Amino acid sequence: MAREKSTMADFLSRLGLADGTSPNERLGSTYLNPDQSAEDTLRDQEITRLSAARARAGHLQAAVATFTRVAEELFVELHHHISRGGPETKTTDRGQRFHEQVKGNTLHVANSTGDTMIALREILEQCYGQAVEASIPWAQWIGFWNNWLRNIPHGPTLFIPPEKCFVGGFHLTEVPRYLFRAFDESSSGLSNDHVVASQQSISSFHFQREQSKVDLFSRSPADAARILYTHLNKKDCFGVCSSEDNLMSWSSSLPHVVQYAIWRSHHHASQTPQVRICAIDTREFPRGQFARDLDLIRIYHETTQSDPDMRKFFDFRLTRMDYDNGEFLSQGELNHAGRSCIFTLDQLLNGGMHDLYPELSEESEKWTSRTVKLRSKWSSTSHLTFEG
Repeated sequence: MAREKSTMADFLSRLGLADGTSPNERLGSTYLNPDQSAEDTLRDQEITRLSAARARAGHLQAAVATFTRVAEELFVELHHHISRGGPETKTTDRGQRFHEQVKGNTLHVANSTGDTMIALREILEQCYGQAVEASIPWAQWIGFWNNWLRNIPHGPTLFIPPEKCFVGGFHLTEVPRYLFRAFDESSSGLSNDHVVASQQSISSFHFQREQSKVDLFSRSPADAARILYTHLNKKDCFGVCSSEDNLMSWSSSLPHVVQYAIWRSHHHASQTPQVRICAIDTREFPRGQFARDLDLIRIYHETTQSDPDMRKFFDFRLTRMDYDNGEFLSQGELNHAGRSCIFTLDQLLNGGMHDLYPELSEESEKWTSRTVKLRSKWSSTSHLTFEG
């Protein structure tokens, strides 16, 4: 236990919060002279600024308290696992080395961020990533770190498929480096500069928010197939979706996302500047953050025997590859601030997109059919001719 407390002390010290003084006391000593009254020393503007600073300090104090509690619980449980050998952990040296990895991750993240909740998430993501990349004896640590990631405030819900999904040589598609998502204020769930969250994860009902932390693979096959089918085929494009929808769509095809953004800008009174595109570098996210839609359809295909409509749709998606737009799914809440780039459709248009690709200016039909036609037209060009 001494090592866990020491590690926490190191971490809080690097955040500047281990000297026994509260953030309120520091801010107070900065602005107030105890020998003078506030009326004599502060103008109205300064009083307002002080009040705002104290409010921020109160939020910081609460965040630090939450971080300290959760992190201490983490280290206690880690100590418990290591002392008992841990999942597939046979030697004290191995447990000690793993503990040092956690300490190293903690100190590294502490140096790079001052937001305690972001710091905690990044620590756990690094530990989870190391467990995923480790050799077989460490594989069972994946569940340990994933459980912690899932249960911290605003933590990710990762796709962790069971081993039975990989029979017959089946494997999940590697996630491409970049994924894109078009959205506006009327999109389902919540999408903004900081987060992409499913409808279920932002529900006003506590039960639904708790359910958003449940991995699709942890649900019954029938429920998982129904959630997948409803999201891919039944969801309205303008915010009307099931309260149980825990999925959000991304695409590896930028032309497809741009065409979808153009389509949105001409429907439901959306203004062009309001439609935005989020681009993310998937290397910045833990493995399991995204899953290919076709992989999930294949896994749950046999579950559709009792539902002809679902079966027909799954068959269509698996056979009509011209309608494959590189769709990937995330679940629950995905925090992308600092790991993404967001731009508006208006910025693309002003940058001359229609001059380069005049075909993209047309929106006479639904974006899926339009994308199929554009892809066929562009692929028929066998070579480019350069003059000069």
